[in-house]
Amino acid sequence: MNPTATAELRAGRHTVQLSRPDKVFFPDDAITKADLARYYRTAARHMLGFGEEGPPAPPHRPSPSPSSPPQQHGQP
Repeated sequence: MNPTATAELRAGRHTVQLSRPDKVFFPDDAITKADLARYYRTAARHMLGFGEEGPPAPPHRPSPSPSSPPQQHGQP
């Protein structure tokens, strides 16, 4: 491992400098700093692709049926 090694990673319009890209973060799986940065770059395309509105919200629960008794929160 070269402690002075650097790498450039292009992410959209930005270029990120990685120091010590060969540093092993997860030795059991041999995942390096550069591997992790590439993974984040790929995941960001999907996570940030929603724009200002954010990801779609999960569906709302249906309203209770008129025949069900009303819920009294905080009542004994």
